[in-house]
Amino acid sequence: MIEEYIKAINKFAHSSRPLMFCGHGLKTSGLEKALLRASETINCPVIATSHAKSVYPEDHSLYFGCFGFAASEKSMEFLKAYQPDAILFLGTRLGELSSRGWSKSLKDPAYKIHVDLDRKQLGKIYKVDVEMVADLKWALENILALQLSSLQEEKFQLRKELLQKIYKKLNTEKYHTTAADKNHTPIRPSDFMRVFQELMPENAVVFSDIGNTMAWAIHELTFSQNQEFFLPIGLGTMGSGIGAALGARSYYLDRPIFCLTGDVSALMHCGELHTAIENNLNVKFIVLNDGGHGMVEHGSDLVRFPKGPFRYKNSVNFKSVAEAFHMPAYSARSIQEFLELPLEDIFRSNLPSLIDLKIDPRIQPPILARTSVLSK
Repeated sequence: MIEEYIKAINKFAHSSRPLMFCGHGLKTSGLEKALLRASETINCPVIATSHAKSVYPEDHSLYFGCFGFAASEKSMEFLKAYQPDAILFLGTRLGELSSRGWSKSLKDPAYKIHVDLDRKQLGKIYKVDVEMVADLKWALENILALQLSSLQEEKFQLRKELLQKIYKKLNTEKYHTTAADKNHTPIRPSDFMRVFQELMPENAVVFSDIGNTMAWAIHELTFSQNQEFFLPIGLGTMGSGIGAALGARSYYLDRPIFCLTGDVSALMHCGELHTAIENNLNVKFIVLNDGGHGMVEHGSDLVRFPKGPFRYKNSVNFKSVAEAFHMPAYSARSIQEFLELPLEDIFRSNLPSLIDLKIDPRIQPPILARTSVLSK
């Protein structure tokens, strides 16, 4: 069996247009650096699921975007332009959120390998040529161990030139974000994400909560090699990003930690602000406050469900909530007001703090692809 697996890895690596499709299992296994080295060894492009966002440096020339929930169209456009003839699924269950509603585009490659230690995950969604019950590290190490002939090196160079051409084409104005409207009131969530992108420290660890916040974070933010992004999208429990960020504080002792959360998620777990201040767990909480269940309302509108009581009659003042716990807190109604806050001092402070942002509830989050699947 091992010999068959090695042959399969070699066949994949030496195909004309291979693609690595990477899931959250790679992040939980701590294999980000091994993945980077393996892809560079054979000039193989990488796409990550939304749950695996930041598993690969998103400013790397071999990275072609997230695939799945709230992702931009960049990965789909790449698949159309590149037309992979071999795909290696690594550490993903290929569920509805990860596969963009079980997209047919992932069926197209003629040769498919799925690697997972859990046999039950293999062949469950897509029929593959090789169901590889193996450790992800083992699979990546076998790519790194490939012995390349001069002919193979030439093939890899041609592949590299093709990918550079596609990368240059895709990284045009179509995928560049526009400048934020600093005076728009309330704040457009995409505007905030664009500004936060510029403010993120180079070694930032960012947690996003469930809801519209995660959709905007997936769609707009880009993470470099020294930055990390975590999203509890597996069970999708609201407020879990808050606890996760606090827990991470005991591991990432010297790195800035941010928690992007919505007002409903924050309301469910706002008592954890007291935990943070009591134990000096230095997390910067940013609440995208749109006055209620934004994703539920927008999702219902998109699938034409009857409107419900999704918005609060009185939105929560989280600045006051945080101050009640003796936590430094701020608020802003526009990007300009946000930028006028003492952000450098806030980010550098050793104390946890909270910023309450008044978000425009009318702006539809990038969830149309998923609601289209749900409405079928």
